[in-house]
Amino acid sequence: MFSKLSPHEQLWSIGFLLSIIGLAFSQALFTITLYGLSISVFIQQLQPSRPKFPLKSIVLLICPWLFVLVIPIIQGIVSSDMGTVFSMHRMHLILLPILCLRLHTLSKEAKEFLLVSTLLISCVCAAILLGKLLQEWSHIGKSIEKGKHIWVPNGQPKATAILFVIAGILGIHYSLSRQERSYYQIAAIVFLLCCVHAMTVRIAWGMLYLGVAFTLFRHFTTRRQYKYLLVGILILLATPFAIYHSIPSVQKRINYTLYDWSTLNKSGEINTSDALRVVSWDVGWKTFIKRPILGYGSESMDKALNEQYTANYPQISRENMLRPHNQFLFFALEYGLLGAFLSLIALGCLVWFFWRSNGVILWILFFLYCFIDSPFNRQIIDAAFWYGLGFSMVFSKDSDAT
Repeated sequence: MFSKLSPHEQLWSIGFLLSIIGLAFSQALFTITLYGLSISVFIQQLQPSRPKFPLKSIVLLICPWLFVLVIPIIQGIVSSDMGTVFSMHRMHLILLPILCLRLHTLSKEAKEFLLVSTLLISCVCAAILLGKLLQEWSHIGKSIEKGKHIWVPNGQPKATAILFVIAGILGIHYSLSRQERSYYQIAAIVFLLCCVHAMTVRIAWGMLYLGVAFTLFRHFTTRRQYKYLLVGILILLATPFAIYHSIPSVQKRINYTLYDWSTLNKSGEINTSDALRVVSWDVGWKTFIKRPILGYGSESMDKALNEQYTANYPQISRENMLRPHNQFLFFALEYGLLGAFLSLIALGCLVWFFWRSNGVILWILFFLYCFIDSPFNRQIIDAAFWYGLGFSMVFSKDSDAT
């Protein structure tokens, strides 16, 4: 598959492949490839033989995030403090859409190679962490009982689990789109999705079942294969019960979650994992309404949140004073109502662009995810989302990809 690509596309495929390896194994490698690939895109656009980015793609994928990133400049002008305007902590919000657009302009064969490679890399990563889990189960099992996640190579269990979910969902779409079935690929997808359960990341479980359900529904309804759709629904309904009784880490994580909510409802205990997330919404909202127009900016937001925690929840220790686990509230705190509104427009533009592709399934998952966490604040999760959108149009006959 790789040998069929032109030398130029082989180089770009290697670059994206290194970035995907960084997603799974090394944050440092990912950061290097993020900026390296972005610089390469800018240099390429200065050349006469550059690949042309459609105007529609630029307007819908890049421009909305540029407007979001203009907010810190306005904040700096209003506060007469321009020193924090040029912070790099949000650069991935604009660099990743650019890389997604570059990924779109690769040939179908190059994107297919990258998709299959992503599935393989994810399986290798899953095998490593499962080996670690089996080797040190006695110690890891106690950590899971305390609400902690298992070890992963890149140090971010939630991001790794979401990467596995995206690779698995796109792998299912890839297998369904091919006339010839590959049992190796099917086995890899099943292995990857089973590993997601063992990782004890609850949001990944939810994204997994919703994503698989949306994918199967979209595939079988468009082909009017309602019998297969019914069988798929029955399997999806039965799987969680089978997983709960067969994977100890899943059972421990669910029991821990039930304990969290029971202590919160019965005794009002707020120093548990789930309760702290609920408190973060309350604190975030009370902090936001004090400065709703332009928000606090990245430098002042934490200070304002800590003051609100101290005033309303003095029993919470400083290390448990979480930022709000809601992306829209987070944007509102940092950028104000204007930033939150622009971020909604940016997400709406993504729906417009990917509506006719399987990428709309990933968009639905991440939109729902934004209500209980802040995925766009984390480079690796954000990158998995954007790369997934790029791969999602590989087999879309009526896509906007070129």
